[in-house]
Amino acid sequence: LKDFKERRITVTAEKAIYDIDLLNKKLYLRDFNDLTKKEEVEVATEDQLYSELRNFMLSIQKDRDPEVSFEQGAAAIKTAEEVERIACS
Repeated sequence: LKDFKERRITVTAEKAIYDIDLLNKKLYLRDFNDLTKKEEVEVATEDQLYSELRNFMLSIQKDRDPEVSFEQGAAAIKTAEEVERIACS
């Protein structure tokens, strides 16, 4: 057997299926009208933590609201913790 690493998430939405390849940072879309066709979606690759901290720093320097409010950030953390709780139970 060969070592094989894979980290994928599949999300089924109302009109399509999204296949996310986390190791290779790729996103694929399969429309329910033609599930045999798999289209790669362009995704900007960047360091999310750097982008978040840069936005926060600029919001202080320019005296403006950050892109993500405290309430949105807290809700995202709550959602992530709930997903982790369900996945680990």
